[in-house]
Amino acid sequence: MTDEQKPAGQQQEESPFTEIAERDTMEVLQSAISTKSKTHIWTEGRAHQMVGRISKVANSESVILIAVPKDKKFEQSLETSGTEDVLISVQLPSDLIYFKAKVKRSDEVAFSFMVVQPLYKVQRRQAIRVPVPSDMSSPVQITIPGRSTPIKATMLNISVGGVGVLTQDMSLEENFQIGMAAEVSFQFGTLPVRTQATLRYLQKVQGSLVGKRLKIGVQFEGIHSKTQDEIHIFVMNESVKYLGRRPF
Repeated sequence: MTDEQKPAGQQQEESPFTEIAERDTMEVLQSAISTKSKTHIWTEGRAHQMVGRISKVANSESVILIAVPKDKKFEQSLETSGTEDVLISVQLPSDLIYFKAKVKRSDEVAFSFMVVQPLYKVQRRQAIRVPVPSDMSSPVQITIPGRSTPIKATMLNISVGGVGVLTQDMSLEENFQIGMAAEVSFQFGTLPVRTQATLRYLQKVQGSLVGKRLKIGVQFEGIHSKTQDEIHIFVMNESVKYLGRRPF
């Protein structure tokens, strides 16, 4: 049974991450510099966050330090809250890297973070989907060609690449086709999302409580980078539990 076929809320029973050997840590982090990979940094509960790139990696007495050019707003947030622990993910060309780090003394232009091993990785083609709590999502509206009124659906899960939803009315099944272009809109926390999309997956769902409905896999097309960053950090923060430990 594939992840798409599993009941809602069961897609992430096993961790999609694999541990990176400590002997390979420096090489992995150095590759983030050479590929200028986007790096997300955030604090517990996503209270504060920033996006940047690793500019330097150093190994001193078995302690690995990375430098990331400063974001003034993030720096102020760290100082105000007294935060010493952060979570970091790096989007390498083929892999997504995740690890914890400690905030160390910084210079005027760059943050300094001490890497807490081990690092973890997952292939980027394996989009990580996580369930969305009710306080983070609103009903999803799907607008399709030939129908002026949006179709409402409930959000089941989300990834950087799209969302899984459940329609509120099975009678609408004939309106949908795999590969169909659509527009989706929803509220993600405080962030309004509206983007073009493609329907990639359709499955009939029937239960004694929900009746007959249609489960749809929606792929984002051209989603705004700020929205993508927000979803990425949420997904990574939620994925920590599948590593068998709390973020901090």
